[in-house]
Amino acid sequence: MRIALLIFIAAALDGCSLVDRGCVLPLEVEELVGTWDWTRSTGGIIGATYTPETEGKTAAIEFTSDCQLRTFENGSLVESSSFFVRPGREQDTVLVREDHFVDQSIRLRGSRLELYDYCADCYAYYYVRRVQP
Repeated sequence: MRIALLIFIAAALDGCSLVDRGCVLPLEVEELVGTWDWTRSTGGIIGATYTPETEGKTAAIEFTSDCQLRTFENGSLVESSSFFVRPGREQDTVLVREDHFVDQSIRLRGSRLELYDYCADCYAYYYVRRVQP
């Protein structure tokens, strides 16, 4: 019986990707869509802080309404993947990226975006919404 259940679960999950799940953004995270410029990252076991100035680079993250996420460094695309959001612990909304092993808690605070890794001694990433001319 257990083997049959495991085979059923494996068959149900086989070939399932984020794209297969469809792209529906909850109303509370529709504001996520757009381009966000990195301002700093903090955390790790030593509590380090990194900024564009200390790292000598700019970075940005872009979310699209069709659940695509793109990351940029110095204006060049470095990663593109699908994403979805799901409820998390307590009042959290969680960002899940395809091909990314750490989920992140999302906090939208007006024109600021905060992403917190869901792991011990990990990082928090802070962004500001890019103003389009």
